[in-house]
Amino acid sequence: MPGNAIPRTIPVFIRPASGDRLDLVTAGVIQPAATFSRASAAILWDGTAFRAVDPDVPRVEGGALVIERAATNSAYHATDIGALSSSSAIITPRDAFGVGAWATLTANADGSALLIGSADGMTVGETYTFSCYVRAGTRDHIFLQGRQSGYPKTIFDLAAGAISAEASEYTSAITPLGNAVFRCSIRFVSDTAGSYIVALGFTAQTGDSVDVYGRQLERGPGPTSLIATSRGSATRAADVLSHRPTTAGTVHLIGTAADGTAYPADTPGTAPVTAGIPWTAPPGRWSDVWVTPAA
Repeated sequence: MPGNAIPRTIPVFIRPASGDRLDLVTAGVIQPAATFSRASAAILWDGTAFRAVDPDVPRVEGGALVIERAATNSAYHATDIGALSSSSAIITPRDAFGVGAWATLTANADGSALLIGSADGMTVGETYTFSCYVRAGTRDHIFLQGRQSGYPKTIFDLAAGAISAEASEYTSAITPLGNAVFRCSIRFVSDTAGSYIVALGFTAQTGDSVDVYGRQLERGPGPTSLIATSRGSATRAADVLSHRPTTAGTVHLIGTAADGTAYPADTPGTAPVTAGIPWTAPPGRWSDVWVTPAA
């Protein structure tokens, strides 16, 4: 967390004039007083498509700088969905393999059509998040499952952008990204060391279809940005935004923390900084970050 936000019961926060602050990030753009690093490549959603970015290249989405913890995607062929197998369905690549390569899952029999792929084994008792990007085709309901016992499912309504039915074993979410793309996810505690039960699918009639992309299985309480994988797991390094203050003061952040807490312009997040001691930004999506000196 970035610190204690200013209570809404006091007068509206007035951002200091530029001469009274040191800007670190403005409208998602890193300023000279801050440094950025990431030891690996990453993937960016630009509002219409996915793009790969090189190591040490910052990602700006919707006017906010993306800062994420390191994470590992243990689901294979995350960005090459067309390389996966299916049950009671046909998987058809819509694009060449690589970042942004969607595929269509089409039922070839009445019943449940499943997208199946390998993944590293899970640790029993640990919390995982399974997610996938989807677009409605002729079918607008899909499900995700991630546990062995009873094969519970959460059903997502892509037409309404809502959860139709949630299994009690999961904490589920559906997030609209624009361009008719949704990211569906389930959080669960693993009850098996195997991973074959992690699946995406839908119940439909022959010929029904949905578009799918970006299967991700990661340890932790929520999904992070897509991590490209091939025939094994892969890790994305942490994004590091840092600043070494020359005087004591307070850093202010506008945006959304990784846990979903919003810090708007009138109540930014705050944290103290100490002269000579590097400060690093917490995970989140930050449009503006600046430092004010101590009084």
